[in-house]
Amino acid sequence: MRATFFTGLLAGIATVVAGQNYVQSDPFHLKLTSTDATLDGQYLHSCHTGASTSALCMRGRGKPDPGDLRATYRWNYTVTGGVPSKTGVLTWSKPFLAPSGALSTASQALTLHNDPASNVAALSFDVRWLTHALFVPDSMCRQPC
Repeated sequence: MRATFFTGLLAGIATVVAGQNYVQSDPFHLKLTSTDATLDGQYLHSCHTGASTSALCMRGRGKPDPGDLRATYRWNYTVTGGVPSKTGVLTWSKPFLAPSGALSTASQALTLHNDPASNVAALSFDVRWLTHALFVPDSMCRQPC
């Protein structure tokens, strides 16, 4: 009886997972829209805040170059049964020098760190939170990532 239940459960989970497609958007830039004229039209980029951690900083009103990794983001989400999910994860590819000296990147997901004792929540890109985020490897993308 137990074996039948667990076999059915595993088959159900495999069916749900097999029916999902992981999608990563084309690269895009983040631009603020605000009623405050000093903020409106400002572009954001990722800036270093600590070991393997980055935050969003203002970079000015000039549109970033397409190859500027610090200002290029992607939206990761799933499609199940042809229906895109309403939620996803904003990621950026943090550049770093590999031990070989070659430039490489590591995907980092945007996380929201809140303190229930205050009314402040901080946004940051943190590699430690990737286990809680949808990470799309290049081999699973529908279009070139």
